[in-house]
Amino acid sequence: MIKKIFILSIILIMGLGYFNTTFSFAKKNVDLFDEIIKITEATPIEYGVRTCIETKKDSETYSLEILRKLNIELSSTNIIKDNNIYCVEFNNSELNGYVESISYKNYNVVTINIVKKDSKNGLSQLKALFEKALEEEDKEIKYFQYLKAAIPSNNISRTNEEIAELLKRENALNIDTIELENGYSTVAYTKRYPIMKNNGKYMDFNYAVCSYSSGNYIIIGTPIIITTY
Repeated sequence: MIKKIFILSIILIMGLGYFNTTFSFAKKNVDLFDEIIKITEATPIEYGVRTCIETKKDSETYSLEILRKLNIELSSTNIIKDNNIYCVEFNNSELNGYVESISYKNYNVVTINIVKKDSKNGLSQLKALFEKALEEEDKEIKYFQYLKAAIPSNNISRTNEEIAELLKRENALNIDTIELENGYSTVAYTKRYPIMKNNGKYMDFNYAVCSYSSGNYIIIGTPIIITTY
């Protein structure tokens, strides 16, 4: 488990290196998550937020402080210590995730990840909880957002096109779709979220429409999807 978390943290740190803060993310006239749920008649299953910050504070003290600010019950946590890694995992009927601190020479890199099971999209409220918990940090914090929802349609090709059409109406750029073994994955540049580069082009939005034996799903992430699919 520690190895898996460590790899995810490194990927996140590398991804943050591509963010370009000279662009504006202010265009928020439409909540794309809500609009996609609406046009596809999807039912949310879970959503999550992840961020990564640097601190010089003690790993254990800082991690437990963040958990308290996020209203995570410490009695339901599992603590893992391994060399330079301090990780607090939590898992209950609604929430699962971790706060993990990796120690380097003069600082710690802290990854905070929470996924909530819910039949409604509460991403904005969860992100607001993160922002409140981290409001004392003196640097800009960028967030990965994630949502998974079940869709009633069996025509995932058409669903993929409907979402792409919505993005075009909202003036998204660099829309690029690739076909997967079980569906489609699309990236776009909406000018609303933190930015990464994809094959030399800016992107800040990623969605996949996939078919499984359990049903058909939409998975959305900004700027990328942060879970396997």
